[in-house]
This record gives sequence, C-alpha cells and structure tokens, in this order.
Amino acid sequence: MLLISNPRHLGHPMSPGNWKRLIILLSCVFGGAEMNQQHNNPHQPMTLTWQVLSQTGSVVWEKKAVEPPWTWWPSLEPDVCALVAGLESWDIPELTASASQQARPPDSNYEHAYNQITWGTLGCSYPRARTRIARSQFYVCPRDGRSPSEARRCGGLE
Repeated sequence: MLLISNPRHLGHPMSPGNWKRLIILLSCVFGGAEMNQQHNNPHQPMTLTWQVLSQTGSVVWEKKAVEPPWTWWPSLEPDVCALVAGLESWDIPELTASASQQARPPDSNYEHAYNQITWGTLGCSYPRARTRIARSQFYVCPRDGRSPSEARRCGGLE
C-alpha cells in the first residue's frame, strides 16, 4: 500500500522537525550497521580456549587468552600422567587424575618403577619416569568440535 502524505504536514524541507527525523533515522541505520560489523569482524578478539581432555572427556589441562581467531597457537604442556591415571596398562591404575599429580607416598610399591628403570618404559609412578615422559613426544587427537562425550572417537582410551 502506498501512502502519500500531505506536504503541508512535513513543512519546509529545512525545518528543525525534519532534521530531527533524519538524524534519528541515520542514527538507527548507522548504529545498527556498526553493531553488525563488530559481530562479523573476523579479526575481533575473543576468548580462545585450548583444552586437553582425558579418555573420559574431563578437562585435564586448559589455556585461555583473548586473541583474534586463528592467531594463537600456545604450547601444549599438559600433565600426561593425569591423562593416563586410572588406565590398567599404565603404572598408576589406582589413581585419579588429581591424585596422579601428587608424589607417591614412601610406602608405595615400587615394583613398577624398578621395571621402568630396567626396561626403559614410560610411566608415572616415580619422578624420573615423569621427567622422561614429559620430554617425550606424543600425539594428541584434535577434538574438531566433538562434544566431550564423543572424545573417545579418536582411537580408543589409550
């Protein structure tokens, strides 16, 4: 439907009422455009989070920073022993991730530690093994947007 207003109601084109309408209209247009540009700006800094998840999907280690997307690649230095805590195939099957970060008590069974020293295997039950594993290279499966419940999809628990 086309509405044609009476020119007498608008008054002179240079009247203060018309300028106010124009300023309000332009403010709405440019103000809205400015807000849209902020949301669509690929260089807008945002909170980025890198996480390392355990085999159960819980966060073992994370690092956060405010940076533009695709510009921040931090060194990932998680505690590998926290990742493997509770797995039967490692030397700390009875520990949880938080307990694995504490030192072993003096009355601990060091049979696993002796085997690791003898055979040179990696482990977490004594300080030298932790140092050795911290210096080793290992692969971490990228999550690629998967939910924590899908974290196992990368090839198993170990």
